[in-house]
Amino acid sequence: MVRGKKYCDKIRTILEANFPDYKIISLINEIPEDTGSGANVQSATGNHINFLLCEDVLYFPDYCLETDDEAYDILNNNLNGTEVVRVISKYLMRISKVGGVLNCITWQA
Repeated sequence: MVRGKKYCDKIRTILEANFPDYKIISLINEIPEDTGSGANVQSATGNHINFLLCEDVLYFPDYCLETDDEAYDILNNNLNGTEVVRVISKYLMRISKVGGVLNCITWQA
């Protein structure tokens, strides 16, 4: 069983029961093999939910991992009217190792 699957399944059940008009999309994430920056920050490598959404374009973090294609397809097939654009960069991997990806590095107060 995938780590955290029972918890995610329970949350999904609660959300579906309380918000029947919402579409719940289960997105696969890689379990990071690296340990992060060592500064008490968990690596975000493989975290596909840390995308950036700007109007009708979703910028998808592509880490060149086995799970990237499946996660991309899930989003692309379920977000009608939204263009899903892969972001592949050596800098993405460096940023993800210190706990952030696209959404984190673009957040504003």
